[in-house]
Amino acid sequence: MPEKKTRILLVDDNSDDAYLIMESLHKNDPSLSIKIVDNGLECLKRLSEEEYHLMLLDYKIPLRDGLSVLDEIRNKGHTLPIIMVTGFGNETIAVESMKRGAYDYVVKSHTYLDGLPIIISRALDSHKFKKEKERLERQLIQSEKLAGIGTLAAGITHEINNPLQGISSFAELILEAAPPPAVAEYAQKILNLSERIAHIVRRLSQFSRVISQMDLASTQLNWIIDESIELATLSPDFMNIEIRKEYQASACFEAHPTEVSQVFINLLNNAKDAMNGGGQLTIRTRDLDKFTEAEVSDTGPGIPDDVLKQIFDPFFTTKGPGKGTGLGLSISQRIIERYKGEIHIDTKVGKGTTIKVRFPMKTSMQEF
Repeated sequence: MPEKKTRILLVDDNSDDAYLIMESLHKNDPSLSIKIVDNGLECLKRLSEEEYHLMLLDYKIPLRDGLSVLDEIRNKGHTLPIIMVTGFGNETIAVESMKRGAYDYVVKSHTYLDGLPIIISRALDSHKFKKEKERLERQLIQSEKLAGIGTLAAGITHEINNPLQGISSFAELILEAAPPPAVAEYAQKILNLSERIAHIVRRLSQFSRVISQMDLASTQLNWIIDESIELATLSPDFMNIEIRKEYQASACFEAHPTEVSQVFINLLNNAKDAMNGGGQLTIRTRDLDKFTEAEVSDTGPGIPDDVLKQIFDPFFTTKGPGKGTGLGLSISQRIIERYKGEIHIDTKVGKGTTIKVRFPMKTSMQEF
């Protein structure tokens, strides 16, 4: 996939200076996409409508000065690098610009165009490094969080299961003794709640379970998805869900089929819940260059940005009490990554959600 063009927003009310800068930058790198605006309000409007990788911001512009525009950009959460450009060599403005979040400050001297491409390149590299550092830090935090939960799960599973089996057994004995209706009702509730706790414990144990290489098998997405649909749709909640299958994948990948089936059962259940029991659920599969991919799309309300940021966090759920553990997507992500796969979410509020799951193809029965 070709890399996106570097998009630069140039804010300068002096058209001669602006076009001189643009020509100089294009001479150094013809692939740059440069948009020119001549005032602060138009600058803010453009930022809200389009994505830019860097801004060249003139200090003296109509409607807002450069520092005010800089403040508003940062207050709105935009993180792109900003280079303040001015015809006035004022050290106070330079310091103030840097304090308010500018990457650098350039004075329009007779040689400034010679050094501008280098400053821009450094700003882009610095921003890219910062973004990657933040991504790795989030990944590290997530890994530590999962490792902690795995340790906790391994320790508590045995301790919970023993008394839980006792509770379930006594509830069954009460029911077998044909008690009065009220007692039978309470005993059945105890049994139902015990089964729910057992289900949660089993899912927690997935964090600490290590799959043996001997468990791996060559499989295909279509097979696993069909099995997952068959299991998931045993629930009456799928009665009003229209399921469409558009299968094109044929490549094999190596995994533990039961684990991958758990991933798709989670995705199917989440899609069903998002549509409140009614809507269209579409599953597509295809083979890409190095991956075999499945898409699970629903016609639900989509996922808001604040929820999307936490969607893979363990125990995070938007479902009501008793309707979700908040472990489904977190466990699914861990399973997928175990097999060097990927999971991506495309969502638009009011238009539904598509979750893409990819696994690396096997090029032969011996390779993985």
